[in-house]
Amino acid sequence: DSAGDFAEIGTHDVPGEDSDLHKHPTFRLFLDAAEGEFSEGSVSFKLRGDPGNATIYGDSETYTLHVSNGHLPENENPVALDGARCQKAVANEVRVFVGKQYRRMAGCLDAIQDFKAKGGDLGTPSSVVLGKCSTDPVKGVLPKIAADRAKALAKANGKCAGTFESVAISSHLGMGQCRTQELLSGAYASALEDLAVVMFGDDEEAAEAALPCLKETQGETGDHD
Repeated sequence: DSAGDFAEIGTHDVPGEDSDLHKHPTFRLFLDAAEGEFSEGSVSFKLRGDPGNATIYGDSETYTLHVSNGHLPENENPVALDGARCQKAVANEVRVFVGKQYRRMAGCLDAIQDFKAKGGDLGTPSSVVLGKCSTDPVKGVLPKIAADRAKALAKANGKCAGTFESVAISSHLGMGQCRTQELLSGAYASALEDLAVVMFGDDEEAAEAALPCLKETQGETGDHD
């Protein structure tokens, strides 16, 4: 249930015989995510030998499983016309949505960089920054991105009845949204910190909650011998 937990899955009492060591365990991993929302995570584990019989069995290497709900299920009829139209529609809507999100976020972050380069204090942003990084509940950057995603989902659903379920498409769009934020993190090293100041009243936790895949990529600086 938590890091460091372990369980015995078999023993080997008689040298040269399997006894009950030979096991085929089954594991179930669950992602803590709302239906239709993208989530992913990793779990690492290793098989440990009996410390009292280390000469017989040693520890395994560490294995890591990556779990994600952002991948669409297999298209059962990939050559059928309806299936092909659905797959094309999903691919197109992901492309359009990802492009819109990147442009909206980059427009805001570009304005912030220009303002900072001219010596501006983000605590008192210019009208240009406030316009590009609007927090209006309807016309703001994040509400528009949410509307873009809803529009993409509706269009994809219109072509996918009976092929991909809506919750799967929604999770897939969420994966695209997450990956776009990761790309923005690489392009704008201080994006999370800057957006926290401009859009969330200097509340970095609120920024992380709203943009969970936007990571700080700006390393610490200091003197080194």
